[in-house]
Amino acid sequence: LGREPGWLSGHREHEFAEELYTSDGARLDVRDHPAMVALLTGAPVEDFVMGVRRSSGELAWLRVNAIPQCRNDETRAHAVVATFSDITRLRDAECALAERESHYRLMATGIRDVVSLTDPSGTLEWVSPSVTSMLGWNPDALIGTSVQALLHPDDVARINRRPVASPPRSGDTQVLEQHRLRRA
Repeated sequence: LGREPGWLSGHREHEFAEELYTSDGARLDVRDHPAMVALLTGAPVEDFVMGVRRSSGELAWLRVNAIPQCRNDETRAHAVVATFSDITRLRDAECALAERESHYRLMATGIRDVVSLTDPSGTLEWVSPSVTSMLGWNPDALIGTSVQALLHPDDVARINRRPVASPPRSGDTQVLEQHRLRRA
């Protein structure tokens, strides 16, 4: 975090309140800090994600586990052992992936062409909404059916006559084919 060792020692949670954030970016109320929750409830808090400002001003994301500690003859916690794991890179990668997926989804749903995703057996896993305006099919109703249900009968016969293609090589991610499609 760019802090000196022991920078938390001897300080109270409220002294860092303006530097703590929830997983959605809102300020974290000190009472909701995992260590405070574990101390007050006596229950462990696991995999809590929170943001903390680094000394540089950048936001670091941490996964926090807080385990309450009780003395032998007491039921109330007197201390908490908390572990902090820096998950900033993981969170950044997840956010970048979600943004790319959003862009691809926007592109695939916004184009006029029919775009589909099929598994290796030819079963439809996703079909773009444009299939409704172009062919009259409901995309949700096609999920789980064979792609051949959309093909012109002559194209189905041609596909069934051709030799079986060799499996894609490692790294191959798509196979492009052109076929005539039936209207609903």
